[in-house]
Parts: sequence; structure tokens; C-alpha cells
Amino acid sequence: MNDEQKLIRLLIVEDQKLFRSLLKRVLLEQGDIQLVGEVSSGAEALKFAEKNKFDVVLMDVAMPDLNGIKATQELLRIYPKLKIIGVSGQRETTTIIEMLRSGAWGYFTKSDSIEDLLSAIRQVRYARRPLLSPTLDQDQKLKIIGTIIQDYKTLPKGLTKKEELILKLIIEGHTNKEAAGLLSISPRTVEVHRRNIMKKLEVTDTSSLVIMAIKRGIINIE
Repeated sequence: MNDEQKLIRLLIVEDQKLFRSLLKRVLLEQGDIQLVGEVSSGAEALKFAEKNKFDVVLMDVAMPDLNGIKATQELLRIYPKLKIIGVSGQRETTTIIEMLRSGAWGYFTKSDSIEDLLSAIRQVRYARRPLLSPTLDQDQKLKIIGTIIQDYKTLPKGLTKKEELILKLIIEGHTNKEAAGLLSISPRTVEVHRRNIMKKLEVTDTSSLVIMAIKRGIINIE
């Protein structure tokens, strides 16, 4: 993998100019993160996305024109591979749940350390579970995750028993070869099942499978 592939292209969506400036100053010092832009509202983020490419978004929640929750939904509807991290002064459980339900892969507060935020930016593209602020207490985290799981607590309909097993192995991180060994079938057969699963679930990559699996409670994220 070359340097261009490793580079994280980042967009800041934040209406507080001071906080945005502080983030920008730190991010510009990071060799593996390219700050491609900064906007002050969800509506501006949608316009920016029409002409610019980026991988990760730091998204404020309470903003004019279009709030972070609705902006996240709209961005992911058009660009489903984006990874969005909510960064807000709000700590209410209901707000965090709504942000994660909208499709965000993380939620951090503006009082979190910059080190925690940088770590989340670097992890989120490959994360298998929502990244949550370390300042949230354990009970709050369990309530947040529990609520999300209750929203989607069943396996997708239309999968065979073998496909359900292979789906679970895929989202646990097993390769085709490893899954084949565990199920005593050939890697080629696993690949055929994988394609059938993705077709049935209308997803195109493993990341989308993982998102679906988290929401449906197929994998444990406590």
C-alpha cells in the first residue's frame, strides 16, 4: 500500500469557528491526515461533497441550516462508504443514539483529548464497532449500544443456514480460507456464498456487512 492509499482525507463540519481552528491547527501537523476542507453547516457539507472527495468526516451535531444528524443521513445516502464521527458538546444519551442511528461510526465530545480524537480518525475506516468517547461512563455506553441492538435484533430474512454461518464468520474477520476450514468446505464455495449474501443484503463490501451486523446485534460490541 502506497502513501496515497494510506492518507486519510478529512472534512470538518463545525459551526464554532474557534473549535474548528483548533482542530485545523492540530490536523495540519499530522502526516497521515489530509484536511481537505472545513465547513460550518450540514448544508455546506453536502455542497462541498459534490466536488470534493474525502474518507472521514468530523461532524458537529447542533448546526444551522442542516443539523449533524440529518447531514449524516444525507451524506451516507449519497456516499455510503464515508465514515462519519460525531463531535459535539452534547453528551445526552438520546443525542448520541440518534447520531449513531443516522449512520455515524463514532461519537466524541469537545472535551475529549485531541489524542483520542486523532486515534478515532485513524481507526474509523477499519472499525468493527462504534467508537465512543472514553469520558462516557460504562452504564451510558451499555445503554447506547443496547438501544441500537434492540432496533435490529434479528438476522436478515432470506439467508440459508449455511449463509448465516458464513456471514457471522465474515463479520468476525475470518478470511475465505479460514471460514472454509471451519466449515469443511472449499474457499471457492465460501466465496460463492459471500457473493450470494451480499446480493441478498444489497451491499457491495465487507464494511457494509459489518455495519448491518452491528445494527442487528449479530456481533457483540459491548
